[in-house]
Amino acid sequence: MSDEVEVGVRLAAEGEFAAAAVEFERALATGDPTVVGPAGHGLGRVLLELGDGAGAREALRVAADSADVEHALAASSLLALLLTREGDVAGARRLYERLAGSGEPGFAAHGAVGVASLLHESGDPRARAAFEELREAAGHEAYVAASLVELYADAGELAAAGAEFERLAGLGDMAQVGRAAAVLGHRLAENGDAAGARAAYEAAVEHGEDAEQVAAVQLNLGALLSEEEPELARQAYVKVLRAGFPGLAATAALNLGVLLVRYDPAAARESFRHAARLGHPDVAEVAARYGLSTVD
Repeated sequence: MSDEVEVGVRLAAEGEFAAAAVEFERALATGDPTVVGPAGHGLGRVLLELGDGAGAREALRVAADSADVEHALAASSLLALLLTREGDVAGARRLYERLAGSGEPGFAAHGAVGVASLLHESGDPRARAAFEELREAAGHEAYVAASLVELYADAGELAAAGAEFERLAGLGDMAQVGRAAAVLGHRLAENGDAAGARAAYEAAVEHGEDAEQVAAVQLNLGALLSEEEPELARQAYVKVLRAGFPGLAATAALNLGVLLVRYDPAAARESFRHAARLGHPDVAEVAARYGLSTVD
């Protein structure tokens, strides 16, 4: 490893990303093929930290095409993630397939999971078989299990989804539990299993890490509880409003207005007006059913 790369690695570890980028660029400028992999990989990582996606993409491509196997695979992995976020699914898939066929166990498993994930996100029915083959993929067990919960639930196979969810819970990755619980709860609610849906929604709220997804679950939970436990439903809608996601907040305000009509018409009117301010398209019609106006 060159002096520049070593300095760049140290600076990056200290959070000095701009200074690290300078060192990695110096290493690349030498043209030494032995440093292309680590320098390009390091540069790509720090440029991502600096918000330079285009520069990171170029640096990672250089590293991915280098002869340094370890850094080429690591750069390919990071580049695949970047391309996925940017919507270049075809480019990401090519990289994940390269990783899957690398023969390096850790990278191969990561690549196979990446391919399966892209299939899942595109609605490709092959995703199910791909994830089922990856149940024991080291380091990815919880992600795979959560994906299978979603796939089984979306297919209406709720018993299989429930069994997979139990397996997932035993793996201890609560973030993946939260992710899977959101989908499972929605499908259980659609199937009329209010108790099961409530338990899943509560798990999703407790363990979810995506704030917008958690707010969406709170919205569903409010709707589920509105008849039997209106106060808990009200609390759920208020949490959605506080989360601040406009579309979800508009629906929460509308639903809260409907909930409050029976108990507090003045508060219901204000909630309807808030939904109108947030741009909900149906609020005027809904409010009119209860003899209320959305005009301030």
